[in-house]
Amino acid sequence: MKLTFSLVLCVLGISSVIAGPLPDPGSIAPIILERHAKFLSANHVLNFAAMDKHLKSIDNKFSKGLRNYERNTGQIHPLKTAVHPKKGSKRVQGSGIGNGRCKLGGNGNGNGSGNGSDNSNGNDNGNGNGNGNGNGNGNGNGNGNGNGNGNGNGNGNGNGNGNGNGNGNGNGNGNGSDNGNGTVSGNGGDGDVHLTNVQNDLLYAGKMTFGGQSFSIDFDTGSADTLVNPSAYDPKKSQDSKKTGKSFDAAYGDGTAAQGPIYTDSFEIAGLQARGVAIGRSLSEFIKDEDVNQGVSGLSFPSIQAFPKSYLPFFVSLMKQKAVSQGVFQFTLKHGSSPDSILHLGSVDHSKGKGPLKYIDVDPSLGFWVADASINGKPIKAIVDSGSTIISGPKAQVEDVIRTIPGIEAVQETDSVMYVFSCEQTPNVVISIAGLDVKLGHNQTRYGKTDDGRCVFPVAALPDMPLDAWILGDTFFQMTTIVFDMAQNRMGFALQA
Repeated sequence: MKLTFSLVLCVLGISSVIAGPLPDPGSIAPIILERHAKFLSANHVLNFAAMDKHLKSIDNKFSKGLRNYERNTGQIHPLKTAVHPKKGSKRVQGSGIGNGRCKLGGNGNGNGSGNGSDNSNGNDNGNGNGNGNGNGNGNGNGNGNGNGNGNGNGNGNGNGNGNGNGNGNGNGNGNGSDNGNGTVSGNGGDGDVHLTNVQNDLLYAGKMTFGGQSFSIDFDTGSADTLVNPSAYDPKKSQDSKKTGKSFDAAYGDGTAAQGPIYTDSFEIAGLQARGVAIGRSLSEFIKDEDVNQGVSGLSFPSIQAFPKSYLPFFVSLMKQKAVSQGVFQFTLKHGSSPDSILHLGSVDHSKGKGPLKYIDVDPSLGFWVADASINGKPIKAIVDSGSTIISGPKAQVEDVIRTIPGIEAVQETDSVMYVFSCEQTPNVVISIAGLDVKLGHNQTRYGKTDDGRCVFPVAALPDMPLDAWILGDTFFQMTTIVFDMAQNRMGFALQA
């Protein structure tokens, strides 16, 4: 069962119709995101210490995302509870209807009715994210199954007393007409952001504009907020800039930090415009030695955002203001010096892929772009993250996959475990997602070398992974074109053309 993004906004208390306020997270929004350091020397020898800092910051980023989720929703994230289940909890699968006026702890009075075979006909689907204190009272006849990740007796992710019949925040499946055919209505457009490959696949940066000031930024599907260096954006130079009175505090895995105020301002990207979009301006230069990159901008769902709930991620703002033709964006990242890396916004560019896209549903209430997948036949949960350089996962699961690949051995020069092999070899790695088999190419099976000339495998085992999922970073992106569909709550994959 799928759940519309508009209903998720409602569950989070940030819909256009808000029946009850969420607790304000305070004037300071603590954030943990990843920092990149230069990984490769001039002769392509990997700096293991720099890579380890990046991997630790990935751990930190997702740990903070889980905490943001708990603060924003009042629930423990299902991917976290899969690793550390609460005593006495159990998973249930409920059914029910009712879109109602969601209220986290009030009376939903949902009325969503009707059946639908998919999200393609417009929907107001819920997956039962009630916290168990609401009374929903959905009275429609739609059929829907909760997503089965709830604790206690909630219908889905809810904790408490929801029973899957519209009770418990009125989240159900009844397919309504929230967004028509699942795409944003209105006369919005689409456009391309050309991305620069920074320092040998370290990251990909592209231009956006706040208050008439353009800068390059790292687009990150693993987080939700936009933060920049002070040299990138000066609110005094914009007539539209407004200080919110809120601040952010960003800690990084390498021990550095950034703090500063949150503003709203006019916004433009690829010719698409929105008003009142949130931006955090650091008081110090927290990103250095990354060439053109001046910050990070999140493209995940709002349930993991660190900014207060009214300051939405930029793409959500574009959707709500009907600036895009469709609520989708698409990454096509190229290896090396190719100039053709693109972030496409507002529609699907089918020319970027071979054959039709293969889609898989995502649950927007989880915040991350996460889906079921497998690596060499081993089933995993996968978070698709453009903000990560390589692929990483929980240590035991990575070791299980590594055993399927001959000729690879572990090296542990730091806390993270990485792997090396003879450069004459091309390890056989197949990632299957949405019914598409993605075999890593020659360049995607190596990221630099060791001092003794062996190749480094771009998959790392993380001993302190905070959630039960793998992170599919840019190594995976380089093989595929990926559509992130916020309107229909799904991801689409095709091999690159």
